[in-house]
Amino acid sequence: MESSETRSWTTNLDGIPALRLTTTPTPSPSTLSPTQILVKILAVSLNYKDAEIISGLFKHHKSSVAPPNLIPCADSVGIVVATGRPSTQGPDATTTTSQPWKPGDRVLSLSYPKYLTGPALPTYLAAGVGSATHGCLTTHRVFSADAVLPCPPHLSASEAACLPIAGTTAWMGLTWSLPLGIPAAPSQITSPRAGQTLLVQGTGGVSIFGLLLGKAMGMRVLVTSSSDDKLARARALGADAGINYAATPAWDEEVLRLTEGEGADVIFENGGAGSTDKSFRCVRFGGQIAAIGYVGGKVDRLAGKADDHEDRLNINVLALARNVTLKGLLNGPRDRMEDMLAFVAEQKIRPVVDRVFAFEDAREALTYLWEGKHFGKVVIKVADEQMENLDSKGGIAGH
Repeated sequence: MESSETRSWTTNLDGIPALRLTTTPTPSPSTLSPTQILVKILAVSLNYKDAEIISGLFKHHKSSVAPPNLIPCADSVGIVVATGRPSTQGPDATTTTSQPWKPGDRVLSLSYPKYLTGPALPTYLAAGVGSATHGCLTTHRVFSADAVLPCPPHLSASEAACLPIAGTTAWMGLTWSLPLGIPAAPSQITSPRAGQTLLVQGTGGVSIFGLLLGKAMGMRVLVTSSSDDKLARARALGADAGINYAATPAWDEEVLRLTEGEGADVIFENGGAGSTDKSFRCVRFGGQIAAIGYVGGKVDRLAGKADDHEDRLNINVLALARNVTLKGLLNGPRDRMEDMLAFVAEQKIRPVVDRVFAFEDAREALTYLWEGKHFGKVVIKVADEQMENLDSKGGIAGH
């Protein structure tokens, strides 16, 4: 029997230390509409965006306005514990609404439930989970039945929680320009990425997911990091080469050397102004740069330069020099996430979980993420699951 109380972490966008743990009544199944489900949250994975939102720093999109006492975090996996009762509709009461879910189903949350296909629009962002609407850092949540997707059966809850944002964003970085349903496995002759080179910057959630997906597609994958230890871990996952950008500041030249002067076909650009110019200089002619983050900061000037307009990046010149496509990625639509989930299930890909924190230690988990200590994903365990068996060097923080 489900608890009569729901515990939720809430924020007024005033910083991680100010997060508050609140208690409210758990919604009664009798209050669910025919198109709603009640989900017991098992695990939540954290993203840099979550920490930005909580800190009041995520102000890119005017359409994304957080409600008071926001429940943060978009990525979750949970178990359906109740569904709304079917209803009859129409003048003759002959049309019955049906539920795609049943109690016991494991489901993944969609970050943007209204984003179904094609390019992102402001209206989709206005319904963003954990940003413009309440998120998943809670023990129970009511979802619309079409706001979740089935969870790959081979994954633990902690692993599955990593899929919605990191998995979908990495998938988009590799496939956004390709038609839906293109076979991506290296065994397929039509695999468009097999034999190409992918460069991922850093070893956070999206970059490590890109490494896993790229290798499963038959790509050669290069990784940059300032940590030799993290580069060694990346090579253990299949990375073909690692570049320590602290020891090799001209890492773009090293990428060109490793690719015999050709450059990378796809680059996951995660640094910001301090690395973007180098990415343009080491991408293959006609290649793609996927802008996925800005861990180096948001200031629009070259690293170490004065705030002078002459030091700003001239994107036109850089893009035209190598006929490059630069694409900003805000996660991805439902149909692309469905493609990603099918590929992950087919290839038995397991997300890399760096560390799992207890629900009560949410502040510590977000601080750990914010400080950039992680390799792969950081997860908060909300509830026990009988099949949960995390194969990780991490563990429950503090135990």
